[in-house]
Amino acid sequence: MRLSVGFRFTIFHYSLVNLRTTRRVGNFVGEFIKYDDNQKSDKLEPYMRVRVLMKVDKALKKGTNLKKDDKSFWVDFKYERLPNFCFICGFIGHSDNFCPLNYEEGLVLEKKGMDSILQMEAG
Repeated sequence: MRLSVGFRFTIFHYSLVNLRTTRRVGNFVGEFIKYDDNQKSDKLEPYMRVRVLMKVDKALKKGTNLKKDDKSFWVDFKYERLPNFCFICGFIGHSDNFCPLNYEEGLVLEKKGMDSILQMEAG
């Protein structure tokens, strides 16, 4: 099963603000559908908004490295309006309380630090 998911990422080098980079990042996360070419990106911190189809049986990705002139730039992904999401395993479809990892005996659970990838309007 696949789900349409929107996310944005900040780009730290203006030459990377283009459709090619956006499509490549989108395909890294899932299957690129489109990007928002009408966005009002902050001039001090340009970002791109992307929509992809993601398999719900795969964990969300936190970010990726983009390369420019032999330098690597880490970009965080900020997902928007996600349905049920688990902060323990990083999967869509259930919350922390219903995570299968909660029921594995002897396992010490630690959240994956996934809260930084969600927007305020996540639902």
